[in-house]
Amino acid sequence: MSTVSTGVRARVRCATAMFQPRQAAAPGVLDIPEYVPGRSIEQVAREAGRDDLIKLASNENPFGMSPRAAAAINAAIPRAAQYPEVYETELQDALAAHCGVGSANIITGNGADSIIYLAALAFLKPSDEVIIPELTFDMYAIAARSKGAVPVSAAMPNLEIDADQILSAVTERTRMLFLCNPNNPTGTLLAQSGLDRLRAALPDRVFVVYDEVYADFAPPDRMPSLAALAVAGECGAVVVRSLAKSHGLAGVRFGYGIASAETIAVLQRVRPPFDTSVLAQRAAVAALTDAEFLRRTVSNNDAGRRAITAGVEELGMQPVPSAANFVLFDTGRDAAALAAALEQRGVIVRIPRAPRLSGYLRVSVGVPDEVQRFLAALADAVGGEA
Repeated sequence: MSTVSTGVRARVRCATAMFQPRQAAAPGVLDIPEYVPGRSIEQVAREAGRDDLIKLASNENPFGMSPRAAAAINAAIPRAAQYPEVYETELQDALAAHCGVGSANIITGNGADSIIYLAALAFLKPSDEVIIPELTFDMYAIAARSKGAVPVSAAMPNLEIDADQILSAVTERTRMLFLCNPNNPTGTLLAQSGLDRLRAALPDRVFVVYDEVYADFAPPDRMPSLAALAVAGECGAVVVRSLAKSHGLAGVRFGYGIASAETIAVLQRVRPPFDTSVLAQRAAVAALTDAEFLRRTVSNNDAGRRAITAGVEELGMQPVPSAANFVLFDTGRDAAALAAALEQRGVIVRIPRAPRLSGYLRVSVGVPDEVQRFLAALADAVGGEA
């Protein structure tokens, strides 16, 4: 047989036995729905034909980035062509001091999502059950399914995370619980009593991913935390935090986790070695020193949240009490149509994906002018229905 004919046969075999991605996908992967991000200003501008849009859809910092972080990024640009430090001592020490823990209790990542994924990679096996509150951040189910684990929904009466509902969902196969507090997209806050009840009743085998990326916007005297217990190893948990909302680093991508040194050591084994960029590392160190920027952000959020809550109530709509930097509200009508009407008036808001929230919209807190523009556009859109 000639070499030429052998080569032809090999090519024919390859052509008739092509790789089948869907058949080859790992268990759970095809169950992951495509993530639908908030609509961008550029996208809406093309459709609406206007260039004066404001985006109040993605819970971003309305003041932009911390000036100290921006200056640090500019200064670090000459280093951007080089790989970052795998373990950046100054950053670890700064985060440890900020959180009141040891540097061995900190792990950094490419946004809070990265820490969520590390927990799933490190502690989940196929067919493990993962409890996820009914209305919460989509990435939890995505991370669980990526390991072939089974998401189990815990009901949220009154749109609030409920400790009893979570505990009733626990089985012998339960291995992880995701908690977002304050919760996204509802903005509701699980009280210390609820967190204490979960900690006391959950089996030791259940690892808790406690996501408090919105904690800076909650009333300090009402905001519970697992950090001290997680660091002491009194519960299996990682506390997930971020500088995206509080310091305007959403596009820079920087998040971190707090846990016992033993838990951090396990998470480090599955962490990509260059998971945070040089620019993100420098920005984070500088942002942590910018107390005035954080104070201004929180103060603006408190006032804006009150104004939005009062404004939607005046229009006969029902806001959900929020401890975050956004307000979810029941429009009492076709929310998608109302969102489209707001876009025509230059305001972009978020339409929740959950079927139970089909009549709701979520609006991020902007600066005062943006809040007033949103409320005026909302009133005009509702008035235009008559």
